[in-house]
Amino acid sequence: MRETGLFLIKPDGLLLGEDREAISRIKDSGLEITRQAPVTFTPDTVREFYTEKQDELSQYWVGYLVYRVSMALVVVGEDACQKLAEIKRDIRHEFQHDGFYTGTHSSDTAEDAEREMRIIFKS
Repeated sequence: MRETGLFLIKPDGLLLGEDREAISRIKDSGLEITRQAPVTFTPDTVREFYTEKQDELSQYWVGYLVYRVSMALVVVGEDACQKLAEIKRDIRHEFQHDGFYTGTHSSDTAEDAEREMRIIFKS
């Protein structure tokens, strides 16, 4: 099914060059990047974005994303969310993230992508 997904490269991922790797893999998988934009989270945006992880959010974890640039990619194509999840998993494995600094995020579903895009692309 053709759907829209969101792929986010977090500040640590940008430092490691994961943006170039992610873009290459997304294109190689047959998906189309329809929007690419730097985003900067505020404390409130982080809490809203990660509503399902409120118990896990610590001041330290919030501080890891806040006021640092991340890169958001809006991606469209067949089974986009599933393909993005596989790309995220592979990149995290290859760049050997420790679980706290994960480098990337992808929406689990098209509905999640829609909600997350509304949050990070607020005007």
